[in-house]
Amino acid sequence: MKSKTLFIVFTLIFLIGVPSTVSARDIIVGNGSGSSSTIQEALDDAEAGDVIIIKPGTYVENINVSKTRLTIKPETNNVFIQPADSTKATIILSNVGITLTGFDIDGSVYVNNAMLGNSEYYLNNMSQITNNVIENGGIEVGSESSGIIISGNKITGGTGIDVACCGDYNEITDNDISNCTTGIYVYDERSVPPISSNKINNCDVGIHVSGLSYDLENNEITNCGVGVVAGETGGASLIGNKITYCSDCGLKVLGYLEAKGACNNYFNNTVNVKFGDYEDAYTWNTSLTEGTNIIGGSYLGGNYWAKPDGTGFSQTANDANGDGIADSAYAISEKNCDYLPLTARYNSVLPAPDFTANVTSGTAPLVVLFTDTGSGGTPTSWLWDFGDGITSKHAQTAKHTFTNPGTYDVSLTLTNAAGSNTVNKVNYITVTSRQAPVADFFSPEVNDLIDFGESIPINKTVSFTDNSTGSPTSWLWDFGDGGTSTAQNPEHVYSARGGYTVNLTVTNSTGSNTTSKYGYVLVGVMDEPVIPAYFSSDVTSGNAPLTVTFVDDLDAELPNYPIWREWDFGDGVVQTYVVDDNESATPYATHVYEKPGKYTVTLYMDNRGGKSIITKYNYITVTDPNATVVNFSANVSSGPAPLVVLFADASTGPTPSSWLWNFGDGIYSKHAMNATHTFTESGSYTVSLTVENSEGNNTVTKTDYIVVTEPVATSSSGGSSHKSSSGGGGGSPEPAKNVEAKELSQVFITNGKEVKFDFNENATCVVYVGFDAKRTLGKTTTIVEQLKNRSSLVSELPEGEAYKFFNIWVGSGETTSSKNIENPVIGFKVEKTWIQDERIDQASISLNRYNDNEWEQLPASLSGEDEKFVYFTAETPGFSSFAITGESKSTLGVSETGANLGSETRAVDETNEGNKGPEAEQEADPKESASLPGFEMIYGIVGLFAVFLHRRK
Repeated sequence: MKSKTLFIVFTLIFLIGVPSTVSARDIIVGNGSGSSSTIQEALDDAEAGDVIIIKPGTYVENINVSKTRLTIKPETNNVFIQPADSTKATIILSNVGITLTGFDIDGSVYVNNAMLGNSEYYLNNMSQITNNVIENGGIEVGSESSGIIISGNKITGGTGIDVACCGDYNEITDNDISNCTTGIYVYDERSVPPISSNKINNCDVGIHVSGLSYDLENNEITNCGVGVVAGETGGASLIGNKITYCSDCGLKVLGYLEAKGACNNYFNNTVNVKFGDYEDAYTWNTSLTEGTNIIGGSYLGGNYWAKPDGTGFSQTANDANGDGIADSAYAISEKNCDYLPLTARYNSVLPAPDFTANVTSGTAPLVVLFTDTGSGGTPTSWLWDFGDGITSKHAQTAKHTFTNPGTYDVSLTLTNAAGSNTVNKVNYITVTSRQAPVADFFSPEVNDLIDFGESIPINKTVSFTDNSTGSPTSWLWDFGDGGTSTAQNPEHVYSARGGYTVNLTVTNSTGSNTTSKYGYVLVGVMDEPVIPAYFSSDVTSGNAPLTVTFVDDLDAELPNYPIWREWDFGDGVVQTYVVDDNESATPYATHVYEKPGKYTVTLYMDNRGGKSIITKYNYITVTDPNATVVNFSANVSSGPAPLVVLFADASTGPTPSSWLWNFGDGIYSKHAMNATHTFTESGSYTVSLTVENSEGNNTVTKTDYIVVTEPVATSSSGGSSHKSSSGGGGGSPEPAKNVEAKELSQVFITNGKEVKFDFNENATCVVYVGFDAKRTLGKTTTIVEQLKNRSSLVSELPEGEAYKFFNIWVGSGETTSSKNIENPVIGFKVEKTWIQDERIDQASISLNRYNDNEWEQLPASLSGEDEKFVYFTAETPGFSSFAITGESKSTLGVSETGANLGSETRAVDETNEGNKGPEAEQEADPKESASLPGFEMIYGIVGLFAVFLHRRK
């Protein structure tokens, strides 16, 4: 028997030593840095007794806590929880024993643990909602939910604390509630501890209790519509509460007051008490007892009855013996009376004001919470002056928003029956302008390997640290492989080798900023180089529909040439090129943007070393063709003085009615769509163009657009200035007075492509200029100048009858060199009326080019005709000054001197265009003139006479 007893004892000792439950765990939640990425994921994984620790950040999710005995808390401050669905509660607690503490919550917290146990069970498994900041919502307790402690929370802009019927042991203490519909509403609750020490302001109703009886103790309610409603059924007792500055009334008794009634409360409202339809007589004071009352007096009795205008009963009542109790009772109504009302006349001590602020500096708008920390006599009113023209009355604590930058003095004036005192703090608040953040970051893992030329292994976690300035509030990471994150300090795993460009965009209320570190992370690349991604385009802006040609690195060669490309044009269209057998896909990609907007373009490239990616944010801007966009271009932007520049209007939108050019040197040009200007002095010039149309005036300014250098010294002979190579390099050297018409054309020149400049305005006799490109030259401008007379750049006339003289300038001086182009050709047209009137042999028409001080005749080939013109093409060795000539059927064989005289005569006629009149149109038909005897002799004499008169001028 003895041995059996010992066995039982040892067995019990063993069982007691065995743990009955599994040890509680800490589950870490973090955006990219915790064991769980979302709070809900951690809750689903948790077991009773676990602690859920949330890392700083913003979590957008609706959370349901359905397991018992869990603690949910932040690792540090700055954990923000926002609802993914704002129509639902942000957090639901649907079990007992749950602690939710220390969060910033947008929306509501809803508790529903009804019918899960009896009263003893709830008391042993209390849930706690403590020390949270809740905005735009509140704390709602469902019907029959019990055992909940709601304490230390700050609730603004929502529904406050709402406790539905039939629960037990729900405790509400020490909460700060403002700007809500009702601060605290409790209905038909059983066994409720006192609702105490809550601060409520700026609500429609401070505290509303109904259904059963409740004790309200030591609450401070101010600036509400109604301070306390003792509900429609049931009642309340009020002990030690301060109810002030409520617009309707301080206390509204719709049900009844409990036996303890209302005593030792501080009322300061225009109307302190209102009764419902069934007013009864209630208790408004205790028996006179020694003890400190609510205004610091030495006796407990009734209540302190004040009004904001200073005419309240307790503010004016007599107190002959100075015991702090008025000499007479205060009749609240016909049925209700406070027989021992308090008075402050005994208090001769002035208040000694002082205050603190939660912050004293920051960026606008700066929200500051001021708190009265004064001593001395008990104040009856507070007046804050924030130094920006705004004051706040009757608030022991005051929240104020400073909207403008500056330095502000703040003062607080405290008043009681003994008088008032003021404290002023000079330059107490400093508000600065909010700046947009500046993005910056680094990776410890990458930085450790950079100095050694090594790379990150594949599938290794890489951490990124935000190093931005300017107090960003949100972050967007683009890791270059398609992965993104919104965490401040994320981690990322690269699963494929390559070179990755990392972008970080940071944002605050003022703006945003992006930094891009090209090829920052190299993954798994050791022996072979990764070719960095690069691309450009022929245009980056224009009207819709906009055709853009993109090109990546043209100089790359095998084996380092990309074998795979993917273009993401930013409008939902992606083009992919895959290359086999070491043959590269074209480096070009052409895309048409149909709609206006800004487009981000990404190029993914892969060679044998790995993948590289580049993203250019908002790279392409497509505008509405119907919108006014002022722009212009120039054929040159730099060169020696005197620099002749042709400016061309490139504006879009409604047709302009006028143009105003400002060349930056004190000279303006009005009403000219295209303007030629000579800059005579060296310097940098800012040029602007103002265009007026049906939508109004619009201006574009280009700073330091034209750069003019000192004149270039030349030899005394000056012969080189007449060579064709001088044209187009620094603007046209042709005097503007000799230019009859001018037209320009722009083309993007690409290696190996046939280039053609079309002149569609038909302003000159040149139809097009073409050649084959041997190199990529980019956007190039060609200008044709049709002249009134022969060019000032030539010293003599060509042979034959001259139809037109013109100059052609292509790009810069080096554009048309043999290393850049080949097979140049010019297409031109001749009026049929000239051929008929001058009796020109059509087969004799040719193009003449002036080069090295002499004319070179270039054969012309007939290419077509229409009702008005005959069209020709001619190959040319280069571009300079030209003339179109032909031989007259009637003067074939005439000496060179005669031909030149005829040309000179026509040049004079063309120069004097202003002298043409009706008689100029009455010339005889050439066929009839030819039939007259001696016509050729008369014609020659008239021509010689005209030249003679011209030279005498």
